[in-house]
Amino acid sequence: MDNTEFLIIAFYKKYEIKPLLSDYFNFATIVCSLYKAKTQEASLILALEKLISSQRKKLDCKLSSSQFEGILSRAKASTWSLKISDLEKSANFSATDTLTQNFRRNNKYKGIKNAGNTCYLAATLQALFATQEFRMKILESLEEMSCSSLTNIVSGEDSKKKDILEQTRRIFFQLIASESESVDPYNFKKALPDQFSLANTEQDAFEFLQVYLDCLEKQLGPEVINNLFGGEMLTKWECQQCFISRAKKSVFLHLGLNFRETEGQYEDLVQMLIRNFENSVFEEEASLNCDNCKTKSLLTLQKIEITQVPQYLIIVLNRFYFRRGEQQGCKISTNVDIHPFIDLVDILRDQINVRQAKYQLYAIVIHKGSSSEHGHYYSLIRDNEDPNLWVLLNDSLTYSLAEGENHQEHLNRYKEDTPYILFYKKH
Repeated sequence: MDNTEFLIIAFYKKYEIKPLLSDYFNFATIVCSLYKAKTQEASLILALEKLISSQRKKLDCKLSSSQFEGILSRAKASTWSLKISDLEKSANFSATDTLTQNFRRNNKYKGIKNAGNTCYLAATLQALFATQEFRMKILESLEEMSCSSLTNIVSGEDSKKKDILEQTRRIFFQLIASESESVDPYNFKKALPDQFSLANTEQDAFEFLQVYLDCLEKQLGPEVINNLFGGEMLTKWECQQCFISRAKKSVFLHLGLNFRETEGQYEDLVQMLIRNFENSVFEEEASLNCDNCKTKSLLTLQKIEITQVPQYLIIVLNRFYFRRGEQQGCKISTNVDIHPFIDLVDILRDQINVRQAKYQLYAIVIHKGSSSEHGHYYSLIRDNEDPNLWVLLNDSLTYSLAEGENHQEHLNRYKEDTPYILFYKKH
């Protein structure tokens, strides 16, 4: 559908002339068409007049000549300053999020170009873009922008401001509405801190994720990021001499899971979660000072309990480490069975104090290579509409996996492609 059809709906809705929207129009597609529109306003009005005349019979009301002329008059006066938020008040939905789902439904996934060793950035942004409420939060201010301003974003005529939030909005919106198969992250990269904006070599995707969310937290406020990705855990340390304990609450934005000390060929995500939350005992060298004993404890028992789970759970498989003797970064390439669904209450049992914590996997950042400094990142995303469909997003390249093929089958086929960052949403 073209932008003229959008205008019909826009003015029918805005001036309470009721069309059969649910049966006749796909509103998201129409809004997206207007985002892309570059047609002159005069041409729009002529097309609008013609199309309204041809579609009168499909409406559940009769338009008098005066009503018809009134619509055209208001269209001429305010078409290009119309805001998406004006329509949402009566439509009762989020245009930007419905747009995203509509594009995903039609497999119109867009890539992110490689601007010179920026695959870590592209893979991570695609996973965050697939995070529904994060995407909505980033895009919400765009719904107050005029259509002419939105078309400038789509066409790439955007600001070069070094503002991470602004550049995130722009790249996210381009992932929805651009007619190109991929978008350019150049201005986004330039807005990042120097360790990324000035880098010409491969960077660690998880390190980028941490720095990026920290930057957004400073602009959006900590409550926004914490409400989406933040959980809470209680860490207890118990002296094994006097058995007095102390505790500390902390917020976590991810769970980091370690591999077994003896590197093997296979790990299971559930077993890694269980092992990483087992009680730990620290001997004297690593133990803590006991306030009660007034000395360093010979043994300290550490217990970790999750007291609040996040809406979106990020799990990082700690594959990378630095080997001091050889002065180089290394990678643990052990294969991991990534469960599509996990239940933290069932898995952790004594280490969790919540009633419900079921999650569904929806995105994976994958690394291929020998270390964090060498290799390549890409992402796998579960489709919004078809939970059995996975889409591979590799810089500018995007394609759906074969029918019926899931994330684990893909990983089993390509042994060198190892899952690194996992994104789960509450189910």
